[in-house]
Amino acid sequence: TDYIESHFNMPGSFANKLIRIFKQFSEKMQLDETTIVGIGIDKLSLILPIIKKVDAIEQDVWIKKATDMTIGELKEEVELYKEKHRKLNIEDVFADQFVERMVTDLNCSKKKLMYNLAVYFHYEDHESVCDDIAARSTKIKEDGIPAKKTQPSEI
Repeated sequence: TDYIESHFNMPGSFANKLIRIFKQFSEKMQLDETTIVGIGIDKLSLILPIIKKVDAIEQDVWIKKATDMTIGELKEEVELYKEKHRKLNIEDVFADQFVERMVTDLNCSKKKLMYNLAVYFHYEDHESVCDDIAARSTKIKEDGIPAKKTQPSEI
């Protein structure tokens, strides 16, 4: 990294990015230099995490998308793919459900919800809140996500 940064006036992180792109698209997938340059570093970097997970047929589909789409369109496509293939755990599911319920119940945006929660917890004893959260989290992991309760003490 020091050598690259001093001799090529290039950040080491950018050099590592180029190396990862070269290894995947040139060495492993054997794309020619013209194709790689034509698609561009930004687009290839954007699809690289997906390319590493999918089979050769789907890799070709993503190369075609990267070739044909603008960077903005490709970003949207990548986000859709990630959302579709996101592996949810109980924490993700419960947190998403809670946020949606609270946004609806309080009739506010997610940002306003975060503010409201900050106001609500500002004067609370943080140690007892953390202990309470840990106990409730253990209960949820053991029993599963409870149905909506009207009072927090019912959990």
